[in-house]
This record gives sequence, C-alpha cells and structure tokens, in this order.
Amino acid sequence: MDPDRWRLFLALPVPAAIARTLHDALAPFRRAYPGTRWTAAAQYHLTLRFLGSIPSDRVGAIEAALRSAAAIAAPFEVEVSGAGGMQGRSDAVWLEVGRGEQQVAALADAIDALLPTDVLASPPKARPRPHLTVARRGSADLVAALRGGGPGHVHATWQADRGVLYRSFTGTPAGSRYESIAEATLGASVLSAGADR
Repeated sequence: MDPDRWRLFLALPVPAAIARTLHDALAPFRRAYPGTRWTAAAQYHLTLRFLGSIPSDRVGAIEAALRSAAAIAAPFEVEVSGAGGMQGRSDAVWLEVGRGEQQVAALADAIDALLPTDVLASPPKARPRPHLTVARRGSADLVAALRGGGPGHVHATWQADRGVLYRSFTGTPAGSRYESIAEATLGASVLSAGADR
C-alpha cells in the first residue's frame, strides 16, 4: 500500500442513536443469515461520492469542495426502509432511501461540480441511487426478507446535518474500517447569513 495515497469517500453519517436502532432491528436477520458479513453500526453511512485511491496532498482540495457544497445545502430529513442488493463481487445488501433521496443526489452533484478534475478523473456513467449498506456477502433471499416488512420491518428517519470525508482502511480482519478526516455542517452559510441580520 502506498502511504502517500489514501482510499477516500464522501458521505452523510448516520447518527449513533439511529445506527444502534437500525442495528438492533436487523438482529433477527443476522441470526437467520449467519453467513452474511454484516456492517457494524458505527460504519453506517450514505455515500455521496467514492473517490478511491487519491494522493494524500489532495485532501485539502477535497475538504474545500465538501465544505463549499455543504455550506449552501440546508439540512434535510432522510428516511430509510425497504431493501436492495447487488449480486457481484461483494453481494452488497442495503436499505433504500425514500424521503431525502433527491437532496442526497443534489448534494452529491454539487460536490462533484466543485472537486478538482484530477480527483474526479472518471465520473460514473450513472450515479447509483442513495442507499445505506448493511451487509456484504448477502443473498437474494436476505433482500427478499428485508423487503417483506412485518414484525422485522427495518425503518428509520433522521435529520442529515453534516457531510464527512472518510478514509477507508481495507483488509482488516473485521472488514473495512473508516476514519473521519474532515466534516462540514450543512447550511453553514445559511446559518451565518441569518445570524448577520
């Protein structure tokens, strides 16, 4: 691993209390699908932009783009429920974003527009729908079970109020580990303007 290159992504964190609630709600599914690699509650987030391996000296420019985009984006309500999945290398399983989906996408687009071109070298052909990954190595049966609702229905709502630049460490025994590098409050310039009146 090159120490001068960092694996980075931008995301909206899930508040700790909400993450614990979601994690607890998923307990019956963890028992029913023990072969699945479940995401720890502390790792829950909504990805805005995966950047990949980036020279560490570009972190300041990425942080500036995050802060500028976040400053003009008002806080908003996010709701997750239902489920989706992608069969492939990771067999990821996620909760889908209902309310707040458009705001998540708009913030991601605003960040993309502000990122330096050398950081955003290969924009995705189509941005994936916002989602909260809860497991990997999942199955179609697990996705169907999560979509089924009933007593085990998984649902949560919270106020998104900050964006975070994360560094990802892969290859650990417990799976990926994330470290917060920088944070930006949503609507900071709006709040500042209001205070000046």
